[in-house]
Amino acid sequence: MQQNANQINEVVILQQQKAWLQALATCPYGIAQWSSALADVVETSNNIGVVKLTKDEAKTLIMVRSMVNQEALTFAQNIQQHFANFEIQSELTPLVSGWTPSPDSAALKCLQQAYQSAFEIEPNLKVIHAGLECGIIAEHYPDLQMVSFGPDIHGAHAPGERVKVDTVEKCWKLLVTALESVK
Repeated sequence: MQQNANQINEVVILQQQKAWLQALATCPYGIAQWSSALADVVETSNNIGVVKLTKDEAKTLIMVRSMVNQEALTFAQNIQQHFANFEIQSELTPLVSGWTPSPDSAALKCLQQAYQSAFEIEPNLKVIHAGLECGIIAEHYPDLQMVSFGPDIHGAHAPGERVKVDTVEKCWKLLVTALESVK
């Protein structure tokens, strides 16, 4: 007998289905906390990245990020407890290290001056909520001053990710100008 392409061959048990749907529908999602130090900047958030349901198991990957490591851990543990309330087991994997920018650092002032020199305009400073390598580096070198900058990227971490090419050249010029100023 030939199977119909639209035929359902696997089913998640109704009780598990209801638990998962309710847990996902009520799971904390998005912004959990705004920064008290930086106006209009998210400090802690999460997103549900992948949900996979089969007749044998169900999995979801939830990414928690924060500029403050303890806040990320606390939020992740709260989400873990949320799923436990639905009798869903979870595993906490290592979190992306947080990094809080220092608006008064000498490194930032140096980069601002280099920008002014290279492009003859005031730089437009932005703090974004993202998992940056700066957090990982800061774990090992807590006294190191860091500034993050980069080209304009659209559709980050997705199949259609693109970089605006002329902004790569600007970043190179900024880096060279900043390095020349600290000789």
